[in-house]
Amino acid sequence: MNHINPPVLGLRIGIVGNRDLSGADEALVRQTLEVLLTKICLATETIRVSHCQPSKQAIYAAEPAQYSLVNALAEGADQLAADVVRTLPFPFRLSCPIPFPLDTYKHWFATQSGREQFDRLVADERLDPVVIELDCHADTPTRRRDGYRAAADMLLEHTDILIALYDPDVQGNSGGSLETTQIAVQRQIPVIHLDTKNPQVTTLIRKLTRFEENSIPVTDALIQELLETVLLPVAYRKAQSPAVAQEEDKTLCVRGVQCFFDEPLLKEGGARRNRARALYRLYAPAWKLTAGIMKLATASGRREAGSGTTRKTHESAARAEQAIAGMKAACALQQEPVNALACHYMDIYRGSFILNYLLGAVAVLLAISSYFGDAGKVFTVIELIALLLIVVTYQSSRAGDWQRKAVDYRFMAEFFRHIEWLTLLGRNAQLLKPATHHHAYDPANTWMGWYLQAFIRSQHPFRGLVPDTGPDPKQRVARLDRAYVGHVQHAMCSDWLEQQHHYHRTLHGRYSAWDRISNRIMASLFFLTLGGVLLHLLPWHPDDALVNRYYTWAVAVFVAALPAFLAAVHGITVQGEFERLAERSAATAGYLKNLISRLRSITPESHTHYADAVGDHAIEAAQVMLEEVTDWQVLYRAHAVELT
Repeated sequence: MNHINPPVLGLRIGIVGNRDLSGADEALVRQTLEVLLTKICLATETIRVSHCQPSKQAIYAAEPAQYSLVNALAEGADQLAADVVRTLPFPFRLSCPIPFPLDTYKHWFATQSGREQFDRLVADERLDPVVIELDCHADTPTRRRDGYRAAADMLLEHTDILIALYDPDVQGNSGGSLETTQIAVQRQIPVIHLDTKNPQVTTLIRKLTRFEENSIPVTDALIQELLETVLLPVAYRKAQSPAVAQEEDKTLCVRGVQCFFDEPLLKEGGARRNRARALYRLYAPAWKLTAGIMKLATASGRREAGSGTTRKTHESAARAEQAIAGMKAACALQQEPVNALACHYMDIYRGSFILNYLLGAVAVLLAISSYFGDAGKVFTVIELIALLLIVVTYQSSRAGDWQRKAVDYRFMAEFFRHIEWLTLLGRNAQLLKPATHHHAYDPANTWMGWYLQAFIRSQHPFRGLVPDTGPDPKQRVARLDRAYVGHVQHAMCSDWLEQQHHYHRTLHGRYSAWDRISNRIMASLFFLTLGGVLLHLLPWHPDDALVNRYYTWAVAVFVAALPAFLAAVHGITVQGEFERLAERSAATAGYLKNLISRLRSITPESHTHYADAVGDHAIEAAQVMLEEVTDWQVLYRAHAVELT
């Protein structure tokens, strides 16, 4: 398995603001913004130093922090903010989601100087800029407003902290600063408001409606608290409410982070790695055998048609192919080792409880057999070994926390798989909030949620959508034109959703097969036990002493041992939740089939906002599959290996 390093600390700062700053003291706005950004960067650096190697609380790499400025580079506040970060002693990267092609976007600028400043900033290699053009139209005022709204939505999807520079007394348009700020507050994105009418006032907005603004002054302590909330797992924050993270959740969070970065399977060698492999060889075969029985009992698998992607030769299709290949390669570095860890621990966990249940039944059989024949002590010794192995399995599962690791790593692997595809459309997968009574499984409050978001923050937004940068500013532009989106749409259906649909259909077949097999086994054992009870009630016994001994032993086995095996098969079925998994996989497969049909039906002619429609369906698919994995956490966290 590949080694997984702690992520580089990254922070994405979004900027929205008024285009017209003619009535503001621009010099004072610039000065206040420079001070604010400097404070944010210094507080981020303090967090990085306190939580990077070789600190005892190291969760970040020792590399410098990476800052991204997500900014549409419109005239006024946007361009002012981008110009400010060029002078700061911190490494900023510029990411620009714009609603229209470059020439169309700049056409709606009020001044030539604004157009020239846009070109200078896009060509500035110090900012390593990337521009992503949305496929929106500007031919009518309504469609222009829709375009600005779409660009603002994309900006918020890639923002950790939003700085809004606007005059609250100026009524904005759709997609403008005030509306974007309102949406950010609703999405619980921290928003710092810099009042351009009174630039020395900066406030953190807690609530913003059409009629009132609930905000508090921004202080150094408040900035530190905000950044801790964004950058650190719940358990590592200094200021936190007990209601946010209970002690047990804190312990799980800290232990999860430490275990992940200290995984013995990710080491080059050593005693811990050898022990982990030995445990796998001991327990995994029991699950492999069970899975093999499921596979054999399943009807012949049906391959899904259309697994290939239609090749096109035009420029947009070639660009899509390059982006898809690049994203797969980048995400594979994270997904493959995490996926291998998830499979490893799930195999151990399932194999361990299967083995424990069977050992419990075998122990009963040995206990009965010890009363018959001359080898009674041998059977007793073997029974003792079986009981000791049950205890060892129980203790090892508690110490290794196998089922927790299995579901945690599975959640991460699935998240990386979805990011791989959503990023191709400039979108982002959000962590899902489960029902209130499942607060302990809320990814936002777990170490996995922190790690996934930290990984996303460390990446340059939209960088994977453009080729390697060069002196030509046009090489820094990613165009979500119809041909590109269409190619990605087809690839998502064929290479992602169809495979996931086939996977869930296969799981449904295998788990349903186990349900049938286990029911038949339990029914057979029940009737054999019933036959043994009837034989036990008969007054007849064989005359021959040796035959009588074996007859009595067989009756005892039928009466006492077979019920133990029946209980073991039932326990394996209940512990594995195979029936529920089969139902859930069937429901997920059905939903994905419908989603694929809806996604294939989307065309540029049927949807004005074609790219948005495709992206929304991709996010819907990601949410469905993440909900399914979250259900795994709820299922298996409560099913630790028990003494049987």
